[in-house]
Amino acid sequence: RIRPSHLNIEGINLLVSKGGKWSMPSNHAANMFTLSVVLSYFYQKTSLAIYSLALLIAFSRVYVGVHFPGDVIAGAFIGYITSWLALTLWVILKMRELKKGRTWVWYEDQPPIFKY
Repeated sequence: RIRPSHLNIEGINLLVSKGGKWSMPSNHAANMFTLSVVLSYFYQKTSLAIYSLALLIAFSRVYVGVHFPGDVIAGAFIGYITSWLALTLWVILKMRELKKGRTWVWYEDQPPIFKY
C-alpha cells in the first residue's frame, strides 16, 4: 500500500523525507526483529534490551510518518518468523553434523578435533 506520507492525510507528522511510494511491509521492522531473534538466541541475557530496541525502531517508523502501524506489525512478524525458520534449519544441520562426528561444528567446552 502507499505510504502515509504520499497520501493527503491531515495530521501526518513527517519528520524525514517521503522515501519510496510503497510501505508494506516495513523493512526496518523486519530487519530489526530478525536481528533481535538471532542475537537473543545466542545472547539470552540481553534479549530484553534487544527486543526493546527493535520495538523502539519499529515505533519510530510510525512516529516519523513513513509507515502505518499495520506495516510495522507485518514487517515485525515477517522478520520474526523468517529468523526462527533460519535458526531451526541451522540447529537441525548442526545436530546432524555433530551426530556424524563432523568437526566443523563443536561446543565451546570441547576443543575441535580435525579429521582428514
